[in-house]
Amino acid sequence: KYKILLNDLKKIKMPFLAVPGPKEFSDGGYANFYSIFGSYEYTFHVGNTFFVTLNVADDKLNQSQLDWLSDRLSKASTYVHKIVFMHFPSSWMGKSEKTSQNFEQILKKNKVDLVVSTGKTKGYFNSPIPNIEIGGRRYAMISVNGSSISVIQDELPSLKSNFNQAMQNLSAYIYTFLVMEWPIIGIMAIAILIFWFLWKKYKITVKVEKK
Repeated sequence: KYKILLNDLKKIKMPFLAVPGPKEFSDGGYANFYSIFGSYEYTFHVGNTFFVTLNVADDKLNQSQLDWLSDRLSKASTYVHKIVFMHFPSSWMGKSEKTSQNFEQILKKNKVDLVVSTGKTKGYFNSPIPNIEIGGRRYAMISVNGSSISVIQDELPSLKSNFNQAMQNLSAYIYTFLVMEWPIIGIMAIAILIFWFLWKKYKITVKVEKK
């Protein structure tokens, strides 16, 4: 899937940045992410807006990360807007209530405008900090205009049904394994499918005559 992603990203004529998610933990995903995109956590700014990305792919946020976040945001006090990107761990509103409270205190203290998450937030909408979900079929267009931030959320038309999304995921796996990883197996599989189709359609049979 990384190969498919990289091929698609080459078509994008604008800068892009990535945030790690829980799927990075499987099939060497963490190593792939680091070698392709670099650091798991980083900050950057565009104009008067300061951005922070947090790595919570393992569904956890430890104290060192909270300290790092607090330090970065405090040093960005001169920026008009602050936005945090992360894959929100659902446990913060259940098992780790103290972590959730500490996290929100840091956001409120440093006047963070928005949290953009790429996973299920569950109870996070009870937080006073505005939050939007993206990922999968969902996307958002965030515009910063002077002192205001506007957000437009929508879904990709081709993925608005669960069936279409499932078919896209299946086709990605098939393409990855049978075309990009093992093309010989892919060719053999296609040949088998063609033979099966001809056999079903024309009832091709092999006769063995005894002498």
